[in-house]
Amino acid sequence: MDKTEKTASTNVLLFLQVLDNDVLPLQVIALEAIVDILMVHEMRDEVDGQSQRQMLIVSLTNCVGSTEAELRTTAAEGIAKLIFSRRIPSEPGTLVRLILVFCNPISADDVRLRQSLSVFFPAFAASRSSNRLCLEECFMPTIQVLVKAPETSPLRQLDISRVGQFLLELTNPVSIPVQRILISPNADSMGMTTTSMRTPQRDPKQLATIEPLQTQTQ
Repeated sequence: MDKTEKTASTNVLLFLQVLDNDVLPLQVIALEAIVDILMVHEMRDEVDGQSQRQMLIVSLTNCVGSTEAELRTTAAEGIAKLIFSRRIPSEPGTLVRLILVFCNPISADDVRLRQSLSVFFPAFAASRSSNRLCLEECFMPTIQVLVKAPETSPLRQLDISRVGQFLLELTNPVSIPVQRILISPNADSMGMTTTSMRTPQRDPKQLATIEPLQTQTQ
């Protein structure tokens, strides 16, 4: 273990304590530090029988479900970065969390989160066939969460067939879609359209308005 990794290992518990107990601005800083540590170090030391690396991944993943938008966005961006860089495994459970927070109406105003994940998903799917297989494994768990969501859950507002179509298009090896998302301040669900990756890039300001996903008919 080199000096920098030893220093990181020494401070892991401090970052986790800040993440659990401190004020939001410091929690965000701790979360960013955790992502940086995982990008550089292996963190194989154990605490109470669990590797520090696994402790950091679990804490990072849990933050994707935070009620605080800034914490949620920082965690989702960090996980996407780590998965794409192959610094953490692309496990279906982790990907399902990203898919759900991407679709969830509670993130409708999180423009940074929506834009980051709209780039991550097609890039991840296009980079290798094994990634598309991972996304295929996410299909049923994602649909099951939506079907079983309580009546009070924002997820009940989503059209499940549209979410399924989104996942199917991601796993299509012929034409991996690019998701373009425009979110108005008053949006209450995911706005999404898909086009082939061969489509030329355009300035987001020039994109046409995208209608939000329809909510389910009760």
